[in-house]
Amino acid sequence: MSAILIQYQIHPENTVLHLLRDFFPMTGITERKGFETRIIQGHPLFSESVNQNNNNAEFPAIGVEHTSDVRIDSVAQNFMRFRNSQRIREFFQKEKLKPIEERIATDSMLDKLTTAPILNKFLFSVKSIVSIAGYCSGITAKNQNHLIYNTVDGLMLPICHTIMYRHRGVKAMVSPNTQTNIEMDHITGGKIWGFESSIELHQTKAVYQTNKNTKRRYTYYPATNSSQIYKTKDNDLTNGLIG
Repeated sequence: MSAILIQYQIHPENTVLHLLRDFFPMTGITERKGFETRIIQGHPLFSESVNQNNNNAEFPAIGVEHTSDVRIDSVAQNFMRFRNSQRIREFFQKEKLKPIEERIATDSMLDKLTTAPILNKFLFSVKSIVSIAGYCSGITAKNQNHLIYNTVDGLMLPICHTIMYRHRGVKAMVSPNTQTNIEMDHITGGKIWGFESSIELHQTKAVYQTNKNTKRRYTYYPATNSSQIYKTKDNDLTNGLIG
């Protein structure tokens, strides 16, 4: 069976989630009575079950969720086939160090890629949409939600700046698509007030695939975009690796 590795430059959801968890308490809002806000993985209205140590389902809560990838360029322009090498094998083994929730490939799939003589690679650009949604309930929910929204909105630029500073080649920007004062009925009665914003991460996404036909002579196909042309030496395409 063939093996495939799908890789981002940075994990969209966890990158934003960790930064928001770091920055949010720095604003002092969590020191206010009733503003002990939980920052969780996924949408706060639908993803309570995926968060550990979360027996209290009360609001306020902010959820961070990677919702979609928008393809920016053509896959066909960035296809290449090359021989495996020691540096690439080390690259695949290094992927095992990532938490399992941040990668699709299992250890056994990475081992198959490591031992494969010939590899295919598809390289393309995506715009990863990461949603940040906050919801509050109770008598003061509307005012509480407004204050939390203003806090999160003020943190969007520091989060984007930090991502671009730490991860070379990744562009982060605040999406103009923001919804505020979202109102809905609570299951136990009363109202829920919320907001939904998002951050766009422009980054490179790579797909590595084992090639079954090892007898046919392989060909290197360079990218048509001059900024994505990779140099080769002894059929070693390690300059094109992401990591």
